Amino acid sequence: MCSSDLQHEQVQGRDSVLRFMRSISYVAKLPVDEREALMDELGSLLPDGMYTFPIVATARWATRR
Repeated sequence: MCSSDLQHEQVQGRDSVLRFMRSISYVAKLPVDEREALMDELGSLLPDGMYTFPIVATARWATRR
């Protein structure tokens, strides 16, 4: 079996990070009032700026003999 990793960074601003958080299923499924309260709290905790998220993709493959 062979394996290869590819490292990547995703850079997002504050608004993009908050939009991403809103789209996560356990946030998105909350009732509207709870979701908005949570997003308000997250917004108050997350300062303006750029955020870097490291990503590693691993590919594994094998060849049949």
